[in-house]
Amino acid sequence: MNNAKIILINVGNFRRDKTQNKHSAPLGIIYLGSYLAYYGYNVKLMDVRLKTQTECFAQLRQELPDAMLVGLSVTTPLVREALIISKFIKRQNPAVNIVWGGFHATLFPESTLQNEYIDFVVSAEGENGLLGLAEYLCGKKEITGVPNLIFKQSGTIIKNHSELSQDLEKIGIPRYDLIEFNPYILEDLFSDKIRTDVLTSRGCHARCAFCVNSIIQKSRWRAEPVQQTLLNVDTVIERYKIESICFIDEDFFCDLKRVKTLAPELAKRGIIWNAGCRADYIRDGFIDNAMLEMLYDCGCRGLRFGLESGSKRILKLLNKGITVEQSLFAIKNTLSHRIHTNASFMMGMPDETLDDVLQTLRLILKIIKINPAIPIIGPWMFRPYPGSTLFNRCVEKGLKIPSSLNEWSNFFMSDLRDFNKENYPWVDQPDIFRKASFCRAYLNKHFLPLWLRYTIVKFHLKTRLRFIEIDYFVYKYAKKIFKFGRHLFKANPVCRV
Repeated sequence: MNNAKIILINVGNFRRDKTQNKHSAPLGIIYLGSYLAYYGYNVKLMDVRLKTQTECFAQLRQELPDAMLVGLSVTTPLVREALIISKFIKRQNPAVNIVWGGFHATLFPESTLQNEYIDFVVSAEGENGLLGLAEYLCGKKEITGVPNLIFKQSGTIIKNHSELSQDLEKIGIPRYDLIEFNPYILEDLFSDKIRTDVLTSRGCHARCAFCVNSIIQKSRWRAEPVQQTLLNVDTVIERYKIESICFIDEDFFCDLKRVKTLAPELAKRGIIWNAGCRADYIRDGFIDNAMLEMLYDCGCRGLRFGLESGSKRILKLLNKGITVEQSLFAIKNTLSHRIHTNASFMMGMPDETLDDVLQTLRLILKIIKINPAIPIIGPWMFRPYPGSTLFNRCVEKGLKIPSSLNEWSNFFMSDLRDFNKENYPWVDQPDIFRKASFCRAYLNKHFLPLWLRYTIVKFHLKTRLRFIEIDYFVYKYAKKIFKFGRHLFKANPVCRV
């Protein structure tokens, strides 16, 4: 058994106050930690989202003196936080090795390794690469034989061979006891039950233009054996009294034969569950009426749809592979089988016009008419993710690619509510999206009766959002008047008579 200490950090925004917010489980570092622990390494996990910067640094001071390796899971919007942590680690213990993994390091290994605080990059999936790196540092393996490892050698960046885990059975189920798990027990999306997230497969066959998975996962989909999934489910039910499971697979219904085997087993356990689903899967011959009825009987209470847009032109640009008609059919048909849904949308893609945005808002209104209780997510402003097809299109339209990690740390720091050409060089009329964001408030907030919200939004769509900003100013000043009145009420008790 090897007792070398490895610290794995899930990078996020530092907690700002004493409030202990709930978060989705950091399954990435939990899976990696579980894999390393199986091979005998002393693994410590840290989730930055649950700690203030002071608390994070205090824990690192305790753990770093005898640590061999520190791994950070980093996405592009969190490069700034990851750099702050890496700099602190090297100052506390210059001898410790720092490895970055995650989307950003995978897509930009050269600029990542040029930073003085980073020694290695593990690209794509991390289990075998991280284990191999640990074995190399312990003198058990040659560095050239470590898959997915990228490193510096005499000033040259060396990239080892890349591989994806084909047999997820070898990865095993995660060891949730490696981390304090209570913050990751959440309220269910579609019921009053308590839930947590479970992952049963990796990858996705789709090639959406805004997603990097087609690059990193090469559009491959791999699933773990059903019995392994059930062992995972049994673990969270028994240990944490979980009543609901949120399957966070990117393509849970890819293999219907597998779902038909899994679902009845979930029913035996009395668990309810929800999963992401493509809108075009709801059709005859695939997830048809009989299948929907079976899913409901087996505890499925929610399907999550990424519909993205109501514009046929934008859906084609996104390479989404669905139509507006399929989106409406999916919402209507699942509701008729008592399965709840939510729907997510985005806007601000390259070359998107006012007409495209209006079509998205009209689609949302149609969905709300079908199901007034449906949670509508967005439409949020599109963020071009490095490595995706649309990111390259944004670069063609004027988006500047940072050349160093320090520049990347400011890449997502601008206020996304400031709709101008500087923040959104890839859109021709940023003003459109500011107006649409005001309209979004009516679609997402239930501060007004549905009929009134519906009427107001229809008016703004008919007038092509020409007067939507008037609503914002009325709301802003009404809020000020309300606050002032409430202040007077509290300051003058006599007024209560």
